[in-house]
Amino acid sequence: MEYKPAEIADELGISADTIRRNYLRNGCPHRRESSGAIWIHGKSFAAWAMEINELNKRKSFVLSDSQTWCVRCNHVVEMVDMHERRIKQNLIMIYGKCSVCGGKVNRLKSGKEDEK
Repeated sequence: MEYKPAEIADELGISADTIRRNYLRNGCPHRRESSGAIWIHGKSFAAWAMEINELNKRKSFVLSDSQTWCVRCNHVVEMVDMHERRIKQNLIMIYGKCSVCGGKVNRLKSGKEDEK
């Protein structure tokens, strides 16, 4: 069965614009009529969504305390010259430099661990 983007959006609890702007541009299986109407095949969409979900699960990883993501290098790096600053009662910001490019990097850490 085929659905309009608004029908899929209602079922997922998201905006129809999210379907049009993000999902369709990123490979969501659909067909467009000459009139401009967009139709999404339900089973194909479900298979595509499951595949994207599995890909996103594989991308997740656990960082050690001295690692962070460098936006310049676009990968996980070790931080050097690290220092901490408590920004809220239970939140600490760790600042440092990227060991690869030397750019500024940071990450958040729970402050609850210090109280134990």
